[in-house]
Amino acid sequence: MGTAGIAISLLLCAFGFSQATYQLKLQDIYQFKFEKSENLIPIAGNEYQNDVDFKEEMKTILGNSTYSKNDGLILEAATQINATLVLVGILGFIACFAFSLGPVMWVLLSELYPIKYRGIAIGIVAFVNSFISSAVQLVFPWELSNLGNAMSFFIFGAIAAVGFFVLLKILPETKGKSLEELETTLIKWL
Repeated sequence: MGTAGIAISLLLCAFGFSQATYQLKLQDIYQFKFEKSENLIPIAGNEYQNDVDFKEEMKTILGNSTYSKNDGLILEAATQINATLVLVGILGFIACFAFSLGPVMWVLLSELYPIKYRGIAIGIVAFVNSFISSAVQLVFPWELSNLGNAMSFFIFGAIAAVGFFVLLKILPETKGKSLEELETTLIKWL
């Protein structure tokens, strides 16, 4: 159930970001105190439907260096988004991860592998888990810059949805069974 909640939460964030618009008003531009901010006046009132197009336009007008130094200020002024929807999605993700994949994975792994292979199996799984986590952390900023907020969250939500159905199909129930019973059941299952 936690994986289903994670998928729903991430897809909710993707939906929230896909509904966002980006528009700088003249009064916002006049309040900016950074170099080249006056170059933004000709695009005042232009509405952008996604963050990638908006950011690219800002980089074109201001240059990468100026935009990078002021991106938070610019995005705060320009973004119109249902922040409550995105917040609910993020909090839902955290809550669902905290009661499912976060802690349960380690308990489940100790139950699924035969006793004589358990130590090495958990070590391998821990390495793979750390490697995947590192890869996600390295790829996520690139995704946000090149694919946008909505697509980035949609990709992770879709992966979680596929994971839910895969786990639903192949993961055996371990509740109320001793380690010996599980080993016997899993050996027959394999």
